[in-house]
Parts: sequence; structure tokens; C-alpha cells
Amino acid sequence: MPIPSSHPFSGSRRLAAAITAVCAIVIAPLTACAAAAQSTSKETIDAALKAAKAAHEPVLVDFSAIWCHSCWWMKTNVMNGAEWDALGKHLVYVESDSDSADGEAWMKKLKVTGLPTYVMLDADGKEIGRIVGEAKREEFYPKVNRLAGGADTLEKLKSQAVHSTPADVAQALDTYAAREDYDDAFAWYAGLPAALREQAAQNAKVTLDLEAMHMKRDKHSMSLAKAEPAKKATLAKSCVEHGQRALASAPGYDDRIDIIDTLGDCSEDLPQAQRKALLAAPIATAVAQLDAQKLSLRPLPPGSRDSVLILGMTSKAIGDEAGSKAIFDRGIAAYRSQMDDGKGGLDLKKDRSAGDDLYALYRFSDNKEQKMALLKQLAATYDDDCNYSLGYGKALLTDGKAAEALPYLEKAAGMATGRYVLRVANVRAKALLALQRRPEAEKVVADALQAAGSWFPEDQKELKQVLAVDTKADAKKKVS
Repeated sequence: MPIPSSHPFSGSRRLAAAITAVCAIVIAPLTACAAAAQSTSKETIDAALKAAKAAHEPVLVDFSAIWCHSCWWMKTNVMNGAEWDALGKHLVYVESDSDSADGEAWMKKLKVTGLPTYVMLDADGKEIGRIVGEAKREEFYPKVNRLAGGADTLEKLKSQAVHSTPADVAQALDTYAAREDYDDAFAWYAGLPAALREQAAQNAKVTLDLEAMHMKRDKHSMSLAKAEPAKKATLAKSCVEHGQRALASAPGYDDRIDIIDTLGDCSEDLPQAQRKALLAAPIATAVAQLDAQKLSLRPLPPGSRDSVLILGMTSKAIGDEAGSKAIFDRGIAAYRSQMDDGKGGLDLKKDRSAGDDLYALYRFSDNKEQKMALLKQLAATYDDDCNYSLGYGKALLTDGKAAEALPYLEKAAGMATGRYVLRVANVRAKALLALQRRPEAEKVVADALQAAGSWFPEDQKELKQVLAVDTKADAKKKVS
């Protein structure tokens, strides 16, 4: 399930998504591709570091992607205006496409696992600090300015916490959590003076931070232990116990949503009755707060989509079909209200991320007709964006409409860059094969592989298999 992008422990988020989350479901708004329009910032992170060194300034790296709804939410609601313009006076900004070769290499180097992630580097490429996920304007700019000024680095926060209060301990733990350095966080905490640890242990925020990090570590370890049922069961038990303690620490709304999400994943192998006993009460509490915390506000605040998806999907997982439908219906109504064009339709230009969010709600609430209609409208509204052309083309192909899909896929191919040259080619080749146009499919595959060079080996492997699978199918037909 998705992880609330506003939460400090949400580094593995999204999901959705190609880089983010690999849980019970994948929540990318669409199968994605890189933007046709190039960033107006420095072309590569190395180029930005070179400029920063000459200017004696830090670098703010914006790891994002065209398919990342949270990235668009940030650009629409936060990364604009006078405050944004003022940042350029004391730092170098670079937008790094996570699906480019440069973006993928730096994400591995910095251990960035979710989008959006904003990493502040010094001119030598050393991390100063980071912000993970969506953040409100009043939270984002003070944090960025403090990082640019050299404050809030992990080393400074650790040094400050040793001689200060549990609140400072919690701030250091949040910084560890944003980097997903859970083991280092536990080791640092264990090394604090005994008196400070005793005091911190009575602090609800510190308790929540520690329990949430234990849950995240258990969940990650479970994903690595799929072939070891006994080990996975032990990790699941540990995750559930930490989750129950996290809930007992009186978490705020976003924290509660995150705990529900992680508990839903950790408990997926438990009997449904046991999962219901574990999750029904926290879900009911969150559902009672949903409108006041998210859906009644305009614009819809960070985490709105994820609240609906997590609560709706988890309710369905524990057998509450009616509750799940009611949650999705409320979310869909809220997003349609925000984008209402005054004529009974949707103004999709109003907020791009909201359009993606509504698509996700239709998709995961099984509203197929509405999903297809909205996706077609998004492709028409953003006809210079290969993401929507690819998404709609793929959906048509899935419905067996290869001839209708092909023009959208060809359009997407003309705009794709980076990893999605291969991924667009994958779907396009399948459409051509379905239309009995194998020589054209072979050329599409060969051109994409040549363009990719040595990058993105997993995507190259999947693309090659498209032709291999079709060859095997032909052989079976001949035998029969």
C-alpha cells in the first residue's frame, strides 16, 4: 500500500511506483515515462555541483518524476512564488529525473528510495540533509533555509540532543528516519547517556519515532525473507507488536495513517479475523477524522489521496467492502469538487496532481468506466506529456484494442526519455505484435535497446522477452 508522503518515515513511498513501494499494491498514478519538456535547472547533478563550487553555495537536488503525483503537488502548491524565487540567491537548484541515468545513479549513491526527495548537498557532494515527501509551504521553506545555512545537519542534531531534551532526540531520530538509517538510529540512541534515554523513553514523540522505525525495518526485512516463512512470520509478529505500541503513543492523524499502512502490509499473511481485530479500531478512528483532516479542506492537503487509498484498501482487506466503498466515494467526491469546472465537468488544468489522484482513486476502487474516461481526458488535456499517452494506450491494449492503442503509444514514444524509452517500447511492441506486425515490433525493440546502451538492464531484459514470448506463442500455434 502507499505510504503517506507527508510523513517523516515515508522514504519508501510511492509507491507506487517504480522506485518506491513494493507492498501489497503498487500505487503509481500511471505506468510512467519521462517528461518531454526538459528541466530549466542544471542538466546534471555533477554540473550543479560544479556551479555550486564556483559560487560557494550548496545544491538542492529535487529527485522527482513525471509520474509522481506528490512531485506535482509540491510544484503546484509549494515550489513557486517569492519564497521559491528567493532560494536561488543562496543555493543551486537541480531537478533530477529519477528515470534518467544520472538520476538513477545518484539515487543509489544517496540511498534515495522514494519521491519526491529533496537532498541538500555541499559543493563536494556530501549530504547536508534532506526532506522526504510532500510538505506544506510553511514547513518546507524554513527547513530548506536552515539546511542551506548549515543548520539541522544530522551531526549537529546528534550533538545538540546529547546535551538537550527529548524533543531534540526526536528531531535527530526523524533525520535518521528520512534516510532510512534505522540500524544507525538505534545504535546512536542506545549510546545516549542513560539519564537522557530514561527521560526520552517517557516522551510520546520519541516512542512513536522508535516504534515506527522498528516497524519499517521489520517490513523491509520481510520483503527479503519471502522464501523463509518462519523468519517472515517472526518479523511480522515483531512488526505488529511495534505497531500496537506506536498506536498506544497517541499518534497524530498522518502518523496513524502511516501505522495503519505498515500494519496492513506486515499482517497480510494473518487470518482475516486476526487482521480485522488488529486494524478495525485504528481504521475507524482515522475514518472519523478523515474529512476534518483532509477531505473538507481546499486545496486538498498533503496525504489526502494516500489517506483514502490506505483506508479504503485496508478496509477491503479486512472484509469491510461497504466501508471501503464509502471511503472511496468520499475521496472521489472531494477531488471532483476541487476540480469542478462549474459546468458539471472537471478542470484538469487546475491542478495536475489532483487529476492523477482522482485517477488512482478510480483505479483502486474498481471504477473502470470512470477510470478510462478520465485517463482519456488527461491524455487530451496534457497532450505534450507522454505519461498520459502511454497510460491510456496501455489501458486500451489491456482491453484488447491494439489498433486504438497504437497512436497513443507512438505519440508517447516521440516524447519518452531515459528508462521510459524502453518501457514505452515494451508496450508499443506488444501492440504491434497483437496486430501481426512483427517486423515493426522488432525494429521498435532494437531501436530502444540501442538508445539505452548499458543502462537499465532490468528494463532491457523485459523488453527482449516481449519478442521471445511472442515467438514461443507462434511455435505453440504451429504445433497445435
